[in-house]
Amino acid sequence: MTRFDRGGQAMTSSCLVATAYFAHSARLLVHTARVLEEHDGAEHYHALADSIRDAFLGRFHAGGGQLTEETQTAYALALCFRLIEDDAQRAEAGRRLAALVAECGHRIGTGFLGTPRWCAMR
Repeated sequence: MTRFDRGGQAMTSSCLVATAYFAHSARLLVHTARVLEEHDGAEHYHALADSIRDAFLGRFHAGGGQLTEETQTAYALALCFRLIEDDAQRAEAGRRLAALVAECGHRIGTGFLGTPRWCAMR
């Protein structure tokens, strides 16, 4: 049995997932504030989102586009939510995600919090 055959068992820490979604939610609030022409709110949430991204990188980024948690979900969230912004590091993270999918017999193994991100991946 591989680590990908453990259906129903989260392999990505709740801290990583929560931090990634917190950053994403803050970015959504930036866009909402801009639409509502709430410039102070947009600045506030932009600073918050940047701070959360920096915290994510400080805790979960191992450098060079690799994460401290080697799961499909971790990479999908980091890429989709643009938590890794450097193009070379994003490319490496994408290669690592592809390798994890290949290790799983070319199956997506992300669960309900990571799977929707595949549809948004570009």
